Amino acid sequence: MAKESAKDVAGKKNDSLFSAHADRDKVILKWTTSAQEYFDRFVIERSDDGKNFSAIIVILGKTFLNEEHIHSSKDLYPLPGKSYYRLKLIYLDGEERSLYTEVVMN
Repeated sequence: MAKESAKDVAGKKNDSLFSAHADRDKVILKWTTSAQEYFDRFVIERSDDGKNFSAIIVILGKTFLNEEHIHSSKDLYPLPGKSYYRLKLIYLDGEERSLYTEVVMN
């Protein structure tokens, strides 16, 4: 069975594609793409209510032809209490998709 790319499953709630967990005074963010050649950039956004998100990290895309790639980043200044994270996948053609994490308690 072929593994779905992030583009195929973007928008579906799946913590294996985008996850966040508190680690002392920071939040570790991880996501997987199976082929990144289509991505212009990744934008990580944060919210305290799960509705209003603000960009906190922008990572430019790279080319990894037909390889699964695990990405990671850190929120070094997490909000106190409850936080929600969203990963926006920005494709070279301008299309955008979003992936969400479960609630992170800090």
